[in-house]
Amino acid sequence: MSAVVSLSPDIAGRMLAELCARNQTAELVFKVAEKPEIRAKVRFLDLTESEIWVDYPTVNGRRIAIHNEVAIRLFFCLEDDFYSFVARPLGPTSWSSRGAVEVAALRLEIPEDIERNQRRSCYRLSMLQHPSALVRFMVLPYECPAEPESITATLRNISETGVGIATPPEVAADLRIGQLCRAVIQLPGQDDIIEIPGKIGWIQKHQNGQQSLLGLAWQWDASGLEAHVLQCRLARFIMSAQLDVLRRRRMNREYGNRSRSPGGAAEMRGTNVVCD
Repeated sequence: MSAVVSLSPDIAGRMLAELCARNQTAELVFKVAEKPEIRAKVRFLDLTESEIWVDYPTVNGRRIAIHNEVAIRLFFCLEDDFYSFVARPLGPTSWSSRGAVEVAALRLEIPEDIERNQRRSCYRLSMLQHPSALVRFMVLPYECPAEPESITATLRNISETGVGIATPPEVAADLRIGQLCRAVIQLPGQDDIIEIPGKIGWIQKHQNGQQSLLGLAWQWDASGLEAHVLQCRLARFIMSAQLDVLRRRRMNREYGNRSRSPGGAAEMRGTNVVCD
């Protein structure tokens, strides 16, 4: 999981000025109601006393309509550390540097604070309650001119650092510890897929003899912004799943307490508790 540390206003202010001076690249993320999450690459452009300007976000070359009530989060990397902050959009504008061609820009409110993400031990989420959750991966490097054959495996658990998967023994027989691969995963309840580079860390036979178990460790580019965004997506998914498990347990516990209370059996008779 990630521990979040907020920076002091003085340090945050100096950091914003440096980001704009460098025209630092960032990942802009926001979500509107039930629509899919939108992500776009932008640059920090300029800083005023009350605003910070970034490139106006586009997806596939088209500008995105952003309403002022939407909360926007920006992720960026600076000196090998990852940071993020939430800001409210203030509307579009245009920006140019030293007489250069003007570019479309988005005005943002100065954030209240900037968060620095620190790494610590990761929680591994069991996926056994999602038997249809699959992962496809291709072993690298490959020298064949055709598209390499992908291997489909069952997803057993997942964390910010890797996944545990299950394959038929005949598939695992051709794999070796240390081989690099690219894994493609569609997380339960999400429409889009994520593609992550990994390395086979261990291989073992399942006690039932009908499966082999493998561990893939993510091979993140420590300085890459895209890797950090993927880690954050995994962290949000895992945290959401944890909260859902706790909610189900609480509902079941409350159901049990009510059924054991005096008159509870009569009260609960014919009542169905549904955990969606």
